[in-house]
Amino acid sequence: PVVSERVAGLARAVRSLALGFLENIVLWHERDLSNSSFERYSIPHLLLATDQLLLDTIWVLEHLHVDVDAMRRHVEENAWLFASECFVRMLALKGVPRHEAHRLVWEAYMKAYGEKGGEKLVIEVLSRWLDEHEIGECLDPRRQLGSYRELIDRALSYAKDRVGGVCGWA
Repeated sequence: PVVSERVAGLARAVRSLALGFLENIVLWHERDLSNSSFERYSIPHLLLATDQLLLDTIWVLEHLHVDVDAMRRHVEENAWLFASECFVRMLALKGVPRHEAHRLVWEAYMKAYGEKGGEKLVIEVLSRWLDEHEIGECLDPRRQLGSYRELIDRALSYAKDRVGGVCGWA
């Protein structure tokens, strides 16, 4: 928690420097050196903070423990909470006007949220329009993943192309 807290705090500090750099842009073509004092102060701080951010982030990721079974259990128990967008889409495909579908799903969720067996209340309301297969399709947590593998591969490829040589990534 301490290292993660430092990452969050340093990220905020680094972001706060952006305003000064943006304000300096208007001075690039001026015969004024008022921007240089900010840069002399900010650039070393920015680089040191970013270096610490990267080191801390790497440490957090290397020491991160993921309890896959607990995550899977949590997702399976709460899959209905993530399915509202799918329910709205399914209702719209059935011919229910989108604003009406949104209202129906919202009302069902508001009634069910915080109630014991809330999932059953939502399914009961929506089963008037959707069959068992359609409801099951929306409740499948794998539907929420989208193209995550492709996005991760793209991000890693981009990172390797940009900083691979500097960091020694192959």
